[in-house]
Amino acid sequence: MIAAAYAYAVGGIVHNEFLLVDYIDHYGVETVTGRRTLGYWELNQITLAKNIVAYCKERDSSQDWVGWARANPEKSKILDKSRSIAIHLGYIDG
Repeated sequence: MIAAAYAYAVGGIVHNEFLLVDYIDHYGVETVTGRRTLGYWELNQITLAKNIVAYCKERDSSQDWVGWARANPEKSKILDKSRSIAIHLGYIDG
């Protein structure tokens, strides 16, 4: 889901695994999954996916990406790792 979130954030490509986040937001957990709650791992992945999209928007709105990365080292690290995974999986071109 990390790679799919990054690919969506930088290119607008929506992969099926990332659609799950939107479906859960729109329709609710039980309707989408058939369960009342999500597990810890699922919640972590969804939160991270939403954060990746937000971090990309934040970085893109900056006039200085290098300065943004220096001011936000953890966010930058997450985006770098997400980008690497997205390239490795073929979600985006390297």
